[in-house]
Amino acid sequence: INAEYGPEDDVDMPLPNLIDNSYYFEQAGVGLGREETFRIFLALKNLVDTHTLQNVRFWGKIFGTVKNYIIAEVEYREGTEDDEVEEEEVEEKVQEEEEEDEKNEDDQIPKPDYKPPPKIPK
Repeated sequence: INAEYGPEDDVDMPLPNLIDNSYYFEQAGVGLGREETFRIFLALKNLVDTHTLQNVRFWGKIFGTVKNYIIAEVEYREGTEDDEVEEEEVEEKVQEEEEEDEKNEDDQIPKPDYKPPPKIPK
């Protein structure tokens, strides 16, 4: 019945073929380069292997002043309650860290290091 589709088409892969897409961008003279694209592909593959994801898409790269950020758009599979619990735990940890940071900021009042200029003799 499915004579025109090969066995590869039957499996729903959440990870796109980033290497092929990179080739076309390279032909146009834009893109990230082969080495960096392959590293991003391996990172996305690791992400798919460690989490139950339905869809993964490389969104882009943001150049920051201190660090650069690689952005991936992901969709979790529906019906997995473990992911929802993990998300709630992560949100709680973030809130706790923010509260600790606020407490630490209040405890550490900066001391002025101003020294008056020396007097010039006449």
